[in-house]
Amino acid sequence: MKHLLFFVPLIFSVSAQASKSRLDSLGRSPHLVDSQSVYSRPLGIFELDPYLSLESGNSSPTGANDGSEGSLLQTTSPNSRVLLLLGHQGELTIAPRLFLNAVSGSAFPLSQNPLHLFYGYKAEDTNYVASVSYSRLQDKINSTSETSSEFSAGVEMGSLQLFGSYVVVNSAEAGGIKLNGAGGGAANIFYNLDTTTFFLTWSLSRAKSSINEVEDEFHSIQMAQLGLVESKIKEERDYFWGGQVVTTKVDCHTQASAVCSGSFTRTRVPVWIGLEGQMESWLILRASITQNFLIDQLKDEVGYPAAAVAGGNGAISEIGAGYNSTVVGFGAGLKFGNLLFDGSFKAATSQTLGQNDFLTQSAVTYNF
Repeated sequence: MKHLLFFVPLIFSVSAQASKSRLDSLGRSPHLVDSQSVYSRPLGIFELDPYLSLESGNSSPTGANDGSEGSLLQTTSPNSRVLLLLGHQGELTIAPRLFLNAVSGSAFPLSQNPLHLFYGYKAEDTNYVASVSYSRLQDKINSTSETSSEFSAGVEMGSLQLFGSYVVVNSAEAGGIKLNGAGGGAANIFYNLDTTTFFLTWSLSRAKSSINEVEDEFHSIQMAQLGLVESKIKEERDYFWGGQVVTTKVDCHTQASAVCSGSFTRTRVPVWIGLEGQMESWLILRASITQNFLIDQLKDEVGYPAAAVAGGNGAISEIGAGYNSTVVGFGAGLKFGNLLFDGSFKAATSQTLGQNDFLTQSAVTYNF
């Protein structure tokens, strides 16, 4: 009975060996490698065993992490791997759409039935990976459409990983308003030592829309991250901590069809501590805490809403030290042979449990 009482709450908590909820429960620490992190760190496919993973989610997602997904990793030869993914919302593609939906009240759809295909090749001293993604929607009656196409590539030489992405096509239309977000991209550098991972990432999104061929909105969004993670594995338990400097800058070029020259800037230093451990042959426990450390400065000359950019409040503002940012994640993964089950928990910003918070995200993964 005692074990049953312990087991029941765990089955509904955050985590998984390879899922969105595992990343959430561990603060999305950059050193983690699983079926979700390969989108931003594709060279991780060489560190994973072949698997089939299914994630529950909304049939009509409104954000990057709330849609249904499926992924399959297969070894096609001793030196090559292929990864097929269905349903994942690419961050570079949907970021401009979500931004403009929040700023101008437009209703651009997210990627519809997106497909990602990765191919990795392992040479004697160097690993290579490349991927393409595609999505398309055309509703002729309601004049709603979207098309996206993205390319990424990476190379791994010893401890050094270099990889980047480029948005080739990112167009959408809703209510007579057209979006063109092509030209966005990301560049990443990871350097992995025995227990330490250093990383530098940069991304650019272009949120540009027009009405009757006349530019209505144009904002460029840049984010850079520089940090490190220290991870020590002892007795099948991963103890880790990390910190990074995160800078965000949004430049306003056109707003409501008028020339705009203001900008939004934010610099913060989040730190985190986490633990992931195999407590029993069938049970993995995970927990983490994240908080901005000393620095969280913000200046908004435009008045961006919170839904458009983290830290915005819809008014011109300047904050020298930010509000409370402490977030705790915790959960468990349940392992039965090669099968892994994950039940997620999300409590928004309250950090408290309620009856509607259980199983907001779940995943099943089978390793071949």
